[in-house]
Amino acid sequence: MSNSSQEFWYVNGTSLNTYAWAVKTFGGSPRGLPPLRGGDIPVAYRPGKLFRSKLPDSRVISLLMWTAGIDPSTSQPASDVNLQFSDNFQMLRNLFWTPDGQLSLTRQWRYSQPVGVGMGIPTMVAATAQVQIAGTMDPTMTGQGRADFAIDLLLADPYFYGPSLNYTLPYGVTTNVINSGDAEAAYTSSSIQLTGPLINPTLVNTTKGISMTLNTVIASGDSVTIDVGSFSAIRLSDSFNLTGAITRTGSKRWMSYGPGNNSITLTATSGSGSAYISFQPPYI
Repeated sequence: MSNSSQEFWYVNGTSLNTYAWAVKTFGGSPRGLPPLRGGDIPVAYRPGKLFRSKLPDSRVISLLMWTAGIDPSTSQPASDVNLQFSDNFQMLRNLFWTPDGQLSLTRQWRYSQPVGVGMGIPTMVAATAQVQIAGTMDPTMTGQGRADFAIDLLLADPYFYGPSLNYTLPYGVTTNVINSGDAEAAYTSSSIQLTGPLINPTLVNTTKGISMTLNTVIASGDSVTIDVGSFSAIRLSDSFNLTGAITRTGSKRWMSYGPGNNSITLTATSGSGSAYISFQPPYI
């Protein structure tokens, strides 16, 4: 089965842009921004409300598709187009019907990075979101053995995520960490590994004006893995939970990376260890 275009969608490894069925356009929030969750706070004897930062909320996207009586193995009309149409549509129904779980929806498209290395140069980007069917997928027949239909998909996490980006940060050296996405990388698939010897290691993102400190001693040869998304910090040598030893400044998030360039430095009370950071760039 071959793709019918360079820009395409696929679900759990099944392409949605073939000669037997294809996404012809998409609508909903991919053309806009995720809604914001949270509200400002009313304060007695103060006009209006007190501003409070918000978080991006879940959203629904719509893939407008068609399918026809085309044999997906040959990309040619089947001898019985009506039967092939039924088989194709049933396959797509079965693909999207997952009441107990989510699907991996991957989009490949041309993207011009707005800032940083590669700014303004169109490149092919593939990013994946976790989705679940949110509509009824009713077909509208548009000919013999052919129909149009819409697939509404709920993104509980509103972002598409690219492959992991990884950086090693030597002690005391400022490193330019590039988030190639167009949203702040803060929670999902973001981790930090601190390797000793380090006393009270601090990770500083000068660009964002935030820092995170692990108030403990990491011995030489030992390390602590910090899962930013699940708010955990575990020492390798004894699996001890050091979550309560973390303090941060400048943000509610332990650590985050804005779109484009981020100046990140590992400091400490003393030491000569290193940090290893990993995150997936998010795309709106």
